[in-house]
Amino acid sequence: MTDGHPEPAVRGRVLWTRDLAIDTGRQRVERAGSTVELPKLSYDLLIALVEASPNVVSLGELMTRVWKDVVVSPETVTQRVKLLRDALGDSPRESQYIEGLRGRGYRWIPEVEATAIPGAGRARIRAAPRTGLRIAPVAGVALAIALLPWAWRTWKPDSEPVGLAANAADSRVAAVLPFDSEGNGELGNGLADSVAASLGDVRGLTVISRYSSRLVDDHRASLPELGRRLGARYLVTGHVQQQGESLRVTSSVTDSESGRLVWTRQYTHDARDFFGLQDEVARGVMQALQSQLAGLDPALPRTERSSNSEAWLAYLRGRSLLGRTTVVGTQAAAAEFGQALELDPNFVPALAGLYDARMQEASLRHVDLDGARRANASLLARAERLRPGAGATQLAAAMWSAADPQERIAGFEAGLARDPGNARAMTAYSELLDGLGRSGDAAEWLERALRVDPLWPRAHFRKAQRNFRVVGSAVEQQTLRMLELDPQYYPALQRLAKYRWMNHGETAQAISIIRRAIATDPGNPWALHTAVVFYLDVDEPGAADAVVEGNAVAEKSTRAVRAMYRGDWRGAGIAAYDPASLVFAKPERWGVPVAVRDYGLRSGDPARAMQFLSRHYDLPREGAWHLGTDNFREAQLYAHLLLASGARDAAMRRLDEVIAWIDANGIYGPVYNLRTRAQAMMLKGQTDAALEELDRSFREKDRTLWWYTLRFDPTWDAIRQDPRFLQIAEHVQAEVRAQGVRLAQLRAQGVVP
Repeated sequence: MTDGHPEPAVRGRVLWTRDLAIDTGRQRVERAGSTVELPKLSYDLLIALVEASPNVVSLGELMTRVWKDVVVSPETVTQRVKLLRDALGDSPRESQYIEGLRGRGYRWIPEVEATAIPGAGRARIRAAPRTGLRIAPVAGVALAIALLPWAWRTWKPDSEPVGLAANAADSRVAAVLPFDSEGNGELGNGLADSVAASLGDVRGLTVISRYSSRLVDDHRASLPELGRRLGARYLVTGHVQQQGESLRVTSSVTDSESGRLVWTRQYTHDARDFFGLQDEVARGVMQALQSQLAGLDPALPRTERSSNSEAWLAYLRGRSLLGRTTVVGTQAAAAEFGQALELDPNFVPALAGLYDARMQEASLRHVDLDGARRANASLLARAERLRPGAGATQLAAAMWSAADPQERIAGFEAGLARDPGNARAMTAYSELLDGLGRSGDAAEWLERALRVDPLWPRAHFRKAQRNFRVVGSAVEQQTLRMLELDPQYYPALQRLAKYRWMNHGETAQAISIIRRAIATDPGNPWALHTAVVFYLDVDEPGAADAVVEGNAVAEKSTRAVRAMYRGDWRGAGIAAYDPASLVFAKPERWGVPVAVRDYGLRSGDPARAMQFLSRHYDLPREGAWHLGTDNFREAQLYAHLLLASGARDAAMRRLDEVIAWIDANGIYGPVYNLRTRAQAMMLKGQTDAALEELDRSFREKDRTLWWYTLRFDPTWDAIRQDPRFLQIAEHVQAEVRAQGVRLAQLRAQGVVP
């Protein structure tokens, strides 16, 4: 009060924060005396964040305050935050102003001081320095190109995903991104999963899998960027709020190509009517998409789902866990499917899922699949009684059937007609078709799987293995990209460890990677089986024995190579003839073919050895050989047995075939090729050329099972004391000792047990 009269009202304040002065009366933002131009919505958003600082402002609060009386989606808030950041010169990765908290909202970072008189606090504002490295564009590109090879070489298996190649947005593809949910992420995920499942009923529409959509969920990325990553034209987003017994959902469909908001609507339901709410949201989204895409109609029968929301969510969790392709993940998936069936005993997809999980566990453990089929057949029978011809049941049966291939094909075709979004089954179908020589059809189904689930590692793993014939040793880079999608993906870890050992001679690093795979899935014999040869190649037979102790499959599958390391050719040969040595793929039956060859030579029974190689490696005694990566090394062994049998002309002809194949397939790199070529030359009597090629193979870092070549391979018996051979051995052993030192360092650092 002044002289009994009220003081004039203060028309505005100035908010001082970092290097900004915000005059609320004039609605002006200044930095260092210059105006920062902001549209009204950006200014209103700034005020909402600054006035609430240091508290977090939820998406719901921002929608209510900034967009008064207008229904908008959370994506609208995200886009407006991006515009505000751009105007302020802020970066979400090194933010100085706005912090995004996933699923909760946004917070203004700098301290805020308010004054009623413009200018009073200006002296306290200092231009804050920007943090982070700045590189001129041209120099930055040059530096990135220069560092790229180094980045691949120094990749470590605990690296996080670093981004994905953009895909062209397909006009008939939609993705349902995780719904934002305040305080209840499970509710938002469950609603998004259900909407995605409902959209799968729309004929002609490909719906990106929930797993892939969640992998790219990133509030820092724009919707066009997310669309490019997923290859999806239409993106479905949503925001869920729960107030007591009431649920409010705002859902939107955005055209990722143009950034245009196609449709948005808000729904309010009793929280107890979750299924009614999800049905209403799904119908709205379906109608919105149908209005955009001509010719689409929901004519396919609705996907079977439980009426129990908890059972449905348990089923969805099980499906996600099944895709991990590990024993641990598969067991967890089976538990989720079992929980779903406890809640809803008549839930058909959960019955099929439980069968699928139990069969996958048996497959990963390399135990009796026929026994597993018999033990779990009742699950499929029960599912068929409850809902005859269900897609989930047909696909689970087709994936694990031992029936005639044509019968399995019919099962896949019928099942995929009823369940057209099942990328898991599509990939399995692709593998079946590849095995039948239908490469074109296999490629088509694999591409369909990748369109439905563009970030699923299993589909990428399969594609990389198929590409090996085209890209050769470059498949290692594709494996690295798979690990960008999932750094813990077990098959890719095994492959990467194998490539570091095989292509680069980095056995110590291979051991560190394979130990990570073992830790990820201890009950899986594959990585244990692989680790054995790594340990033998650093001269640690005790570690090789220890790593498979307690796992019967890996212990038996590596008996031949471990006996061979000890110089026990008889024990190695007996183990090699045991079917337990053949449970893994042909290129990974460590030491088995050479143990069979050596047993045939030393026991005086080459005929039995040739019969074994002929049967297991597609090498007929008469007629043409069809050589490939799975049998060219074994072809050289077979020729050696022919030579020992007195069939010299036939042996020479076969050795020439092996050399010709190697010369024509340089794309696969030096590994195995050069050493096999050297062995063939030695058998042909070309000693000097053979030694040169052998030396070259080791210098090209092909040191796999080096000890067998230098100590036991009968191919080199005649010249084992030749100074040139001894010099090669000395060089190799020096490299092996260096790997031993590196392994000791990794152990000291706690990287390797």
